[in-house]
Amino acid sequence: MRSHAPFAVVIAYLAPTVISILVYAVILWLLYRFGANTTLAREFNKNSTPGAILTIVNSGGVYLIVLAASAQFAATASDFAYNVAAATFGLAMGWVVGIVISPGSKDEASEFSILTRQY
Repeated sequence: MRSHAPFAVVIAYLAPTVISILVYAVILWLLYRFGANTTLAREFNKNSTPGAILTIVNSGGVYLIVLAASAQFAATASDFAYNVAAATFGLAMGWVVGIVISPGSKDEASEFSILTRQY
């Protein structure tokens, strides 16, 4: 009796996730290649930290993984919609609660306080 999945099954489950991450990486590279020297990018980089930018990029990658997994395992369109809604809510709440509980730096804490003052 086999105790592991056949290689083709593993590839079938991993392929959409890996492809979406590769497409995401290409889009990020294109944005960097053609947009890094624009005035908007220079101003954004002055007002942000590398850690904050990396967090945003990583969150996008994790969100893509969740979307690919949700699409594979959802039986109906409403199941997929619930999975996406739960992932979006979880990502947003994780970001907000993480900043409120323990800001990584004074810059991050001040950025969050500026966002909450505007609304």
